[in-house]
Amino acid sequence: MSILSTQIEYELSLFWKWAGISEKQYSEHSWSNEYEEWEYPNWDTLICLFFTAVSALASGNCSELLVNYLLTGMALDNEGETILDECEAKLSDKDIEFLFEIGVKHLPSEARWQVAELIGRKDDKSFKKYLQDLLDDSNKYVQRRALLSLSRLDAEEAQEIAFKRLKDEDDYIRLVSIRILKEHNSQKLKEAVLILVNDKFEYVQDELKEIAILDL
Repeated sequence: MSILSTQIEYELSLFWKWAGISEKQYSEHSWSNEYEEWEYPNWDTLICLFFTAVSALASGNCSELLVNYLLTGMALDNEGETILDECEAKLSDKDIEFLFEIGVKHLPSEARWQVAELIGRKDDKSFKKYLQDLLDDSNKYVQRRALLSLSRLDAEEAQEIAFKRLKDEDDYIRLVSIRILKEHNSQKLKEAVLILVNDKFEYVQDELKEIAILDL
C-alpha cells in the first residue's frame, strides 16, 4: 500500500468514526449524523488527500485501491462535487476510463451517479458502454443521471430507452424520459404524451402542458 493510500485509509477511518457508521451503512443510506458530510472537522484535509489521489492517478498511479478510495471521496463530496470537477479537469481519457471501470460498481450510489455524470461530461461515445450498468442500477437516481448522460452521447438510443421508461414506477424517471423526448423532438413524442396523459406526477403534467403549447 502506498503512503498516500495509507493516509487516506487513516483519515477515512476517522471520518467513519465521527459519522458513527461504516461505508456499507452509508451506501445503504443509513446516515444518521446531525451534521452533513462536509461538516467533518478534518474535511479540508480529507479533500486535499483526494485531490492528491487525482493527481497521482493522472501521473500514472493506476492503483485499484487508490481509485476505490477516490470514488468513496467522490461519494462523500456529493454536495460540492469538487472531486468530480477535479477528475474532469485533470484526468486523461485513459485514466478516467480506469475510474469508470471501477466506478460503475462502487458501493455508495453517490459515487455511481457522479460517474454517470462524468461520462456525459466527457462527451466521448467510446465511454457509452459504461452507462449500460448504470442505466439498470439498483438506485433510481443513478438510472436518471445515466439516462441524461446517454442523451448527450447518443440521442437516438436515449430516446429509445426514454420511451420504454415512460411507465416506470419512479416519478422522476418518467419526468426525465419525457424531457429527453421533448428535447430531441422525438417522432414518438405525441405517443409519449398519450401514455402520460393521466400521469399523477405534477411535474410530468407540467411538461405535457409545455409540449401542448409548443404544438400550437
